[in-house]
Amino acid sequence: MKKTLSIIYFFFFALSAFSQGITLTAPSTGSQYNAPATLAMNAEATGVLYPSPAYLHVTNSLSGFRKLKFGNNANSVYSPTVNVIQGGNNTLVVSLRNFGGTINWSSILLKPMGLGSLSLAPYVDAVGGIGNEWKTIQIPLSDFGPSVDFTQLANLEFPYSADAGTFDLGISEVRFVGGSAPFLWFGDGKTDNKHNGNGGPGELVASLVAAQYPSLYAVKAEFYSNGSKVGEDPYPPYAYAWRYVAAGSYTLQSVLVMSDGSTYSSGTSDVEVVQNNPTGTIAVELAQPQNGAVYQAPVDLKVVAQVSGVPAPESDYLLVSNALSGFRKLKLGYNSVNIYSPGNNVVAGGNNVLEITLRDQNGGGTNWADIKLKPNSSGNLGLQPYVNAAGGVGSDWVTISIPLSAFDPSIDFTQLAYMELPYSADAGSFALAISSIRFTGGSSPFVWFGEGKTNNKHNGNGGPGELVASLVPATNTGDYVSKVEFYQGTTKLGEDLNYPYELAMQGLPQGQYNVKGKAYSHLGLEDESPEIAFTVNAPAIQPSPLGIQITSPIANTMYYAPVDFMVTAEVSGEVTAGPDYLKVVNNQTGFRKLKLGYSPTNLYSSPQNVEFGGNDTLLIILKDFGGNADFSSIYIKPSGEGALLLESYYSNAANLPDGWKSVRIPLSDFTSTIDFTQLSMFEFPYSAGAGNFELAVSLIKFVGGNTPFVWFGEGKTDNVHDGFNGPGQLLAQVVLGNAGVVQATKVEFYDGTLKLGEDADAPFTWSFNNVTSGLHKLTAQVIDNNGLSDLSDTIPVLVQEVLPPSALILNVTFSKPPLVFDIQKAPLRYNKDFAYSLTLDDGLRDAYTCGFPLLNGGFLAENGTTYPGLSYTDGCGNDIRFKAGLSWYSKGSALNDLHVNSTYYLNWPELDTMLNAGWNVFNHSLQHASGAGTDYAFQITENTNYIRSKVGVTTTQFVIPSGDTGYVQPAFANGMSVVYANNGSYMGYPNGLDVSAGLNLQNLKVFRRFLYDDYYNPSNITQHIDNAASLSSNGTHIWYNDFTHRVGLQSYGGSLLFSTFEYYMNYVANTYGKNGTDRVWMAPLQEVYEYLLVRDLSVVSTNLTGTNLEIIIDRSALPDSLLAYALSFVIKSDADILSVVANQPANLSFKGHPIYGGSNPPPPPEAHMDISTKLINLQWESNTLKSGGAVEQPEEIGSGTKSDLALSIQISPNPVFDQLNIAFNATSTGLLDVFNSNGKLVYRSAISAESSAFVDVSFWKSGLYLVCFKHSDGSKATVTRFVKK
Repeated sequence: MKKTLSIIYFFFFALSAFSQGITLTAPSTGSQYNAPATLAMNAEATGVLYPSPAYLHVTNSLSGFRKLKFGNNANSVYSPTVNVIQGGNNTLVVSLRNFGGTINWSSILLKPMGLGSLSLAPYVDAVGGIGNEWKTIQIPLSDFGPSVDFTQLANLEFPYSADAGTFDLGISEVRFVGGSAPFLWFGDGKTDNKHNGNGGPGELVASLVAAQYPSLYAVKAEFYSNGSKVGEDPYPPYAYAWRYVAAGSYTLQSVLVMSDGSTYSSGTSDVEVVQNNPTGTIAVELAQPQNGAVYQAPVDLKVVAQVSGVPAPESDYLLVSNALSGFRKLKLGYNSVNIYSPGNNVVAGGNNVLEITLRDQNGGGTNWADIKLKPNSSGNLGLQPYVNAAGGVGSDWVTISIPLSAFDPSIDFTQLAYMELPYSADAGSFALAISSIRFTGGSSPFVWFGEGKTNNKHNGNGGPGELVASLVPATNTGDYVSKVEFYQGTTKLGEDLNYPYELAMQGLPQGQYNVKGKAYSHLGLEDESPEIAFTVNAPAIQPSPLGIQITSPIANTMYYAPVDFMVTAEVSGEVTAGPDYLKVVNNQTGFRKLKLGYSPTNLYSSPQNVEFGGNDTLLIILKDFGGNADFSSIYIKPSGEGALLLESYYSNAANLPDGWKSVRIPLSDFTSTIDFTQLSMFEFPYSAGAGNFELAVSLIKFVGGNTPFVWFGEGKTDNVHDGFNGPGQLLAQVVLGNAGVVQATKVEFYDGTLKLGEDADAPFTWSFNNVTSGLHKLTAQVIDNNGLSDLSDTIPVLVQEVLPPSALILNVTFSKPPLVFDIQKAPLRYNKDFAYSLTLDDGLRDAYTCGFPLLNGGFLAENGTTYPGLSYTDGCGNDIRFKAGLSWYSKGSALNDLHVNSTYYLNWPELDTMLNAGWNVFNHSLQHASGAGTDYAFQITENTNYIRSKVGVTTTQFVIPSGDTGYVQPAFANGMSVVYANNGSYMGYPNGLDVSAGLNLQNLKVFRRFLYDDYYNPSNITQHIDNAASLSSNGTHIWYNDFTHRVGLQSYGGSLLFSTFEYYMNYVANTYGKNGTDRVWMAPLQEVYEYLLVRDLSVVSTNLTGTNLEIIIDRSALPDSLLAYALSFVIKSDADILSVVANQPANLSFKGHPIYGGSNPPPPPEAHMDISTKLINLQWESNTLKSGGAVEQPEEIGSGTKSDLALSIQISPNPVFDQLNIAFNATSTGLLDVFNSNGKLVYRSAISAESSAFVDVSFWKSGLYLVCFKHSDGSKATVTRFVKK
């Protein structure tokens, strides 16, 4: 209840003319109230005089914006600052008097330290207006913006006339109250306050009027209950509101205290406060935090209480309605006078969520899909998902929560003046009630509307494009929630009078917390919630923002002792120092500009001669952060003159490091009226509707003469500007170049917990020498310039004592001991960017007569042309012919051999010729059978056997005939490794298969594209291979393949004309082959697949000693049945390779030193070392060389076969990564043994009446293993093998 104070002035007259005394006028005897009660006690004095207090007389007779700066100190308006809320003060009381006329109180503002825009109108209205009498208004400090720091207050801008017109008022007291130590700002003997009321520009006129005291006067009225004082009032009419009075009988009385100490007592009034016995129940429970929750200190969290049984009290709300179609909106400001200014910082304290409490006055049916919210008219955020997340909005109040991160990033929530809410994008009819809009999540929630703050200016007048809005006062009847209190144990933490009922707990330290809530209803119901316990743990160690990873060796690398290897770590996320710059942001539409002066204090003073010394060019260094600035609508206007467009100058600007550009503008290009000898400011950037942008300007400098003139930058950043995002303005601030710098100071290397060493300079490396056998767990830790650290993932490296017999060893000799060394298996053979496989289906003869001579070189009889052949290189200077594959079916429907003396199909000798040239043949079924009744296994196995009998090749790749997927499982069950088809569900559809990293090569199903004349011609046939080439960059490598049937000079269905085929192949060769970029590896399907298999299953380790590098290839996991075995190695080193020698028969090629020229320039002279890429290509023909023959089986393993034994075992998966599953075909008892490829027993387990077993192999070495189960009756299972990856 607001208290009205009134001091009435009397002229001097004889005291005897009136009877002196005091009367208690309210409450009257016999009044009855319900507990808890508020008793309004009023008293009236007669026959006494009153003093005239000292007051500040403030007048205004001019228009415009004018203010009185009203300090606390006697000597300075601006210092020192004082803490006015010490002791808990929470209310500002001001005693005012209007000496004449009508005052426009809505345009009289009060701005502590010049902040906020609080209007006095609602507070003056609350006391019934202010005329020619003293009245006191009360302003809760919570009504001021959160930017006001009441612990550091030096002045008030009060009164602040926002064009309020003429007024004449007095201020007798300014006091902060509500706590244990009220703070007197002005009045009651403290009237020496410094102010600027001199009537100057923008000022008001103010003067101090001294107090007047009669010889005897009334000092105050005191109010008593049952003989005890409950309150007092120093000014008539005397009143006091005694609150929260409990049930009981009370005798009330007032006492008038005079200046000489004498008193007059009123008569008494007896009243009764009865205990109300409300019906119903109230219940409260805590919804947040969760019981048992664990947090890390320091933590900010919210305690939320839910009350049931009694409704929350109604609050004033804004009723917004629409009955029209089209696009219409409500602009809802924060300020009570102006929708568009000033801007408010709603995210101060870390607020990150917008909460809106609303309801649908029609109970539902609002078209939320077309209702938007646009802060400062920006963005286009729809409310539908947030309404849905809250369970919908009906006739009950619902709070929706919107993360501020969901809004358009251009919105500046530090300068928010208004919001378009609701914005109806033709949403149709609706009626919404909004009771609260607030920004939360930080330490200082910002109430935009509601909770007593309902004086917001808006445009809800129903005009063109507007909605209709009006404030509806609350009407509460019956019982309702009066408050919820929050406790930690028995200590009260706080209370909330408004729904939603919550308490913000900020910066909680480590500890155990037990909180509860107590709810109270208006009619006296109470309830206490169960306690919620939560824990706040000690603060986490702050990690460095830098990231670090070990790049070499890779995880699970294996070496053989003794070994030396280099550990290399890569640091990411470093932020280096840059120049200081002016950041300029536009997040609004229309014409807006930044005025940038030279002086640190005034935009229009201190003109400079920037042409002095002959300067003739303006140099601007800037950066477009978002890359989206529309320079076709951005101008630069020296002294605000002319309109020079920046677009052409920016387009021709020189590129500088880190995205900066150097823009040069001849001064002669500006309008001739600009006087560059008297320049005080720029309008730059000037946005003529350029839209959103974010620019950085690090330098503005006039050059070309012998005395360059720096306007901004190079240490001068104190320029005054108007970048406050106000009307017509942009937003600008200076950003220091060293802000946020994070750099690595060193990297430490560890093996387990043992520190190996450290490196302070990039590249960060450590040479790990004489490494002993065993498992080594390598980590690297980066320490940044702030002392924070980050740890890499652990890289396990295994060093074995014995070199496996399956090893193939390459001895590499360098030109010098390398200082930098790294070796990796090339993702694709010859280190190509992408692989391309072409298949000619059905074994038709023009594959030999036309396709083969074009690719391999030779004479094509049908057109009389001899072709030189098409090639790529092996990366080491050797040409490799283009090769393709043939999908082959051998027999006709009568089981006749189609490939004997045929002019339509390839003949067997021709196939043999093509195989000898490196082409591959694939199983395409025996008879090209498909559909119902097909014996798939027969078709597959018989074709395999027949091809092997004719050309000695065992096919392992299957091409599905006629798209019949019934072949898939029988193919895998009968020796096929890969199945290919024009099937969109297979791997590699539609752009090719990404083979950059390891693949699961078991039972692989691969898509291939069908090329045929009806769809493809020279205008479009290259699009897919071009796409594969484009995708193969930045570490991505694509395997693309396609197929057709015939490629002859005649047209056939499902085929390509030779002219199209010739064009296509020449295009591939000239674009991506030797005659082009040499990026392609054109090889048949089987050659590519087998390279990937060898790449993924071989285990490579190295040993570098001086100039000698030993590359050890463990081939024990490789199958013995491949056509060929190939690996390419990419070596990065500062030393050249002189020679490469293998310890077993193999084909080798290598590029040992860089070849500079063209697109590969030599390093600059200042480079410390030339680190270049070297290449080694290796091929061996038979994997039986891996140990000089077959692996010898352990002595205790028998040589029985499955047909010898009733017992068999099955292994899955194979290869295996972590858990091996072993299944027996019957319940079994016996001994299960696992041997490595050296015949060493690595695992043994007794099996008792079991049908399966599981073995954890996650820490086993990669390679080939043999499994044997010895049955308890003495029988033995066939040796079964598996591969560990």
